[in-house]
Amino acid sequence: MATSAAIQVDSAQSFQSIDGFGYTLTGGSATLINQLSSPVKAALLQELFGNYENSISISYLRVSVGASDLDPAAFSYNDLPAGETDVQQDKFSIDPDKKT
Repeated sequence: MATSAAIQVDSAQSFQSIDGFGYTLTGGSATLINQLSSPVKAALLQELFGNYENSISISYLRVSVGASDLDPAAFSYNDLPAGETDVQQDKFSIDPDKKT
């Protein structure tokens, strides 16, 4: 049977400061949050970003660029038919994110 290493925290010893903690907000997460009722959504956002006793106090938020693995459908910001190119990015659009 393998044994686990014991981790001891010495609160008197500091090695580095931590600027904050965060997470990635995916299109799937944004869709679910936007489907919540206003009071539930406000409570969730307060729990995530607030500075109160029961808040997580998230200080960083990373937003995925284009579709993540949790979006309902795959997309980029310049989806083109097979064989078509758009080197100048003239068809670039953030419209897929506006649907979330």
